[in-house]
Order: sequence, then C-alpha cells, then structure tokens
Amino acid sequence: MNTMVLELDVRMLPPREKHPVIFMKFDNLKDGELMIIVNDHDPKPLYYQLMAERGNIFEWDYLKDGPDVWRIKITKKGKTIGEIAAEDVRKVKVFMKYGIDFCCGGNKPLKEACTEKGLDVGEVEKALQEIENKKYELNFNNMPLHELTKYIIEKHHRYIKECQDALLGLSEKIAERHGNDHPELLKVNDCLKELIYELNMHLMKEENILFPYIETISINRHAGGGLGMIENPIKAMMHEHDVAGDLIKTIRIQSNQYIAPEDACNSYKALYKLIKEFDDDLMVHIHLENNILFPRAIQMEKAILK
Repeated sequence: MNTMVLELDVRMLPPREKHPVIFMKFDNLKDGELMIIVNDHDPKPLYYQLMAERGNIFEWDYLKDGPDVWRIKITKKGKTIGEIAAEDVRKVKVFMKYGIDFCCGGNKPLKEACTEKGLDVGEVEKALQEIENKKYELNFNNMPLHELTKYIIEKHHRYIKECQDALLGLSEKIAERHGNDHPELLKVNDCLKELIYELNMHLMKEENILFPYIETISINRHAGGGLGMIENPIKAMMHEHDVAGDLIKTIRIQSNQYIAPEDACNSYKALYKLIKEFDDDLMVHIHLENNILFPRAIQMEKAILK
C-alpha cells in the first residue's frame, strides 16, 4: 500500500473548484489510504456532501480545528455493500445468506456491516470472491438505461402485480384462522396489506412518470421537461423504498424470519415461504434502482445538461 499521504491545501482554490477537486482526489484513494485537507474554515459542508454522494466509506478526523486553519484527515474505508452489489448483482445472494442489508441499508462498508451482524468478514469475503470467480454475462452497469427500466418492469414490477392477489388472499385466510393462537399473524397481515398498497402506488409513479423520463434521456440524450432535475423525484422514490424496507423488516421480525412455529399447518408454512420469496425479489428490485439505475440516471442527466 502507498505510504505517501496526500496533503491538499484548498485555501487558494476558487470556491466552486474546491469540492470537485477534493472528490476527484478522494475517488483516487485506495481502500485504507488517507488524505489531509487544509482549509481556512470548517469544511463541514464537504463532510455532508461526501456522505451523501459516496456513502459511509470514510473516516473524518479533525487534526486542527481552527480558528485560522483547519486540517482534516479523511481515510477511505472501502466500498459500501450497495456498491459491491451494484458491481455484480449475483453477490446479493451472499448478502441474503448472511442477512446483510444490501438495499436500503447498503450504505456501509463490508467490514462494518459484518461487525454489526457478528459475522466473520473473512468468511463473507471468501463467499463473495467465489461468486466473482464464476462466469458472469448479465451486466446491469453496462446495460442501456432504457433497457434496464424495461428489465425492472418486466421482471420485478410484473412479479409484484402477478403474485399480490394470491399472497394477500392467503395471508388474510391464515390470519383469520390462526390469529387467535398466533397474534403475530395479524401484524404480518396488516403490514403486508400496507406494503402491497404502497408498492402499487410506487409502481404507477415509476412506470408513468420517472421511467419514461429516464428512457427519454437514455435514447434521445435529451434532458429537461416537467420533472425538473431528476434527483428530486428519485429522492422521493428512494424514500418510498425506505418505507417499504421498514415494513418488510417488521414482517421479518413478526414472522421470526419466516420460520413457522411447530404447530403450523401446510398453508401457514406456504404463506411464510411466499412472503420470503416476495422479500427476496423486492430486495433485488430496490437494489437495482437505488444502487444502479438511479445513480446512472442522475449522472447521465448531469452530463447532458452540461
């Protein structure tokens, strides 16, 4: 590893150039490397922008805290879970196996996520490497955005639409039949109904508003129109993803991670199996949008509007 420490004095740079230069230098750092920023005021806004655009992949330490000079040590911790999954979507199976949130909670480095779960990071890294060594043909990072939106609609949106009636019907039936002995089923049923309702509203917004705009900038290389900057509707969609993620987490807790009790009938077990499949598909669905489609769409729009 390079032992040279980059010291970047930005005091003489024009204000509009400071953050772009710092971001460029940060992106060039390897995992574990650091740089020192020297400025004439507290660069706290940089911290928030770096956290928002790069995620929780750095450590921020004040070496000197004013009053005339500020020296900040920024250490790069490594790729986030979301970035790892975005580079190779097959790796989401590893994260699912170990219960690592790669979707709404994917804004953490692998080591931190493993520590929080009490996992051996070496074991998880080995499993990820085994996936990487296998041949991979479908690359969502290189897929044109208009093809990626169609893939999401055809695979994940269609899945929600096609399975929701059977899933809700079975959930309602099991809650009525076994809710007295297992009151957690009532909470599962309520959360599932709310989740399906929220998702249906969400899909309508994506299919009728956001995705057509993304397809326009992808095919015609034309930006602008009724949406304004695409970051705003994307933030709204990601907030709705968080809402869906919270509902799924509640369902997981109430269902004991989809493990049916010993006295569960076959229909009871089938319900948990179906919800688990729904959960797995939804996590991949949200990952493709949060970590691949949305960042690429924002980047493309900015390039077009330059």
